[in-house]
Amino acid sequence: MTADLVRVYWMSGIRVVFGLFNVGAAYLMFHSASVKTSSMINGVLALVMTSVFLVVMGIGVSGMVLKVAPWKLSFVIIGTVLIVIGSR
Repeated sequence: MTADLVRVYWMSGIRVVFGLFNVGAAYLMFHSASVKTSSMINGVLALVMTSVFLVVMGIGVSGMVLKVAPWKLSFVIIGTVLIVIGSR
């Protein structure tokens, strides 16, 4: 198994696990029947999912370091930072 394939498995596995976390949060929101509780759940979800996004991007970028020109890699990193800033 190549290092790239291992990274892909980790990236997709993390996304699947936290996708299930999203479904669970949606279930809790639906059954809370409270805007206040749903907003709190959504806030926690936003915080956790931003961290997951950064971890998955870190795994992906670590696999591209030696394969992509540094200036192109800087665009990926800058784009990631802009997404995080825009989601706050």
